[in-house]
Amino acid sequence: MKKIWIPLFIIFLSSSFINSQSQIGIKLGLSSYDLPMDAIDLNNEELQLSVENANYGVHFGAYVRIGLLGFYIQPELNFNSNSVDYRIQDFNATEGTVDEIRTAHYQNIDIPVLIMFNPSIFRLFAGPVGHYFLDSSSELKSIKGLKEEFKTLTYGYHAGVGIQIGSLGIDLRYEGNFTKFGNQITLEGQPFEFSTTPSRIIASLAFKL
Repeated sequence: MKKIWIPLFIIFLSSSFINSQSQIGIKLGLSSYDLPMDAIDLNNEELQLSVENANYGVHFGAYVRIGLLGFYIQPELNFNSNSVDYRIQDFNATEGTVDEIRTAHYQNIDIPVLIMFNPSIFRLFAGPVGHYFLDSSSELKSIKGLKEEFKTLTYGYHAGVGIQIGSLGIDLRYEGNFTKFGNQITLEGQPFEFSTTPSRIIASLAFKL
């Protein structure tokens, strides 16, 4: 993990001195996941698992905005946390059929690199984003034989609009991903992959330092 943080912070700190158009700032905000109820197909004689609700997530981090030939390049480093509620129907429980909601929490480091056009106080931007998986805390782990697996690094893209008022920036962006949410879930060694890639709507407040 240190191998990722150290060079990124060096880039963040040093790049603000590249030219007079550069700036550094911090940001925070909320995000909403689009993860349909039929995103996962785990349905057998003993257990059914489906997505009940994809909850709002939170994020915070830092950015560097570097002016270059009439546009800007903006790398970011953001900590992101979100959670998903799953509906579990266990037909093999000793006390009879169990139907309940269990929650899983996920944490990632998101690293977008945006190209930004900023003709006035309004701006347009787009670019790739990498997601570095940190950890999960899941109530699904208490289900016998059920395991979640995640790739360490996945990729997607951001596109959005923003407005700058003095030192305050407001951004609204769409995130698409190239990898399915939760790379796979296994039950007694049998894999059950998610059938869709997730998307997010992300709203952020940014403060120029």
